Amino acid sequence: MDFGDLSDEPALVAALQAKRIGYDHSTTLGPRQVLNILEAAGYKVIGVCTLEAGQQIVWTLHKESVVQPQLVD
Repeated sequence: MDFGDLSDEPALVAALQAKRIGYDHSTTLGPRQVLNILEAAGYKVIGVCTLEAGQQIVWTLHKESVVQPQLVD
């Protein structure tokens, strides 16, 4: 399973037992294992699509920011 880009969190990459391949990372973990780890890290699946007649699946995930925006008067 390939994922990510050059700005991935190092701790998350380590938790996913991933290795860098070009601009992406790759892990031998299964999709359910990866999603469980990402959910434990605070990520939520917000979109799913399949590519190439179902041979690939893409998940879009989101993690709420821990920094609260400051309102300006």
